[in-house]
Amino acid sequence: MFCFTSDDSYSVFHRVEDDPITKYLQQPLYFEVKLMGSYNPKVSIELAYCWATLEEDKMSLPRWDLIVNGCANSRDPHPVIFHSVLPKGRVNDPSNVKRFEVPMFAFAEDKDNLNRQVFVHCEVSSVMLEIQWMQLVMCSVQTRTTR
Repeated sequence: MFCFTSDDSYSVFHRVEDDPITKYLQQPLYFEVKLMGSYNPKVSIELAYCWATLEEDKMSLPRWDLIVNGCANSRDPHPVIFHSVLPKGRVNDPSNVKRFEVPMFAFAEDKDNLNRQVFVHCEVSSVMLEIQWMQLVMCSVQTRTTR
């Protein structure tokens, strides 16, 4: 399950009937991805890729990569911030939940994009924790360019 939440407490989630939500540039957007139907502490959900488009269609262009191979896009001047998940409240197993924050942005091709919706898409996988430790993703900060 992929959810948008109003703040970093991850307690109040956006409902479809609330669409569209107005945000200003650089205001944080908070997302949560949760593995549904599994409460196995030996399974972890992993964010492989997340990207934004101007259309609901995940294949549409333009596209801006937010998360690449499990890491924040190193070309992003305002990269994704990953949030830790603790076992409290509605979270029984933190390995089944991933949270991240993206500063609101607009696609730079067209000044009219400031008034357009942005859609965020993610590809996720579930991984046995024993395997996850063998495939530990190492993320590094590299040279940044503009969106």
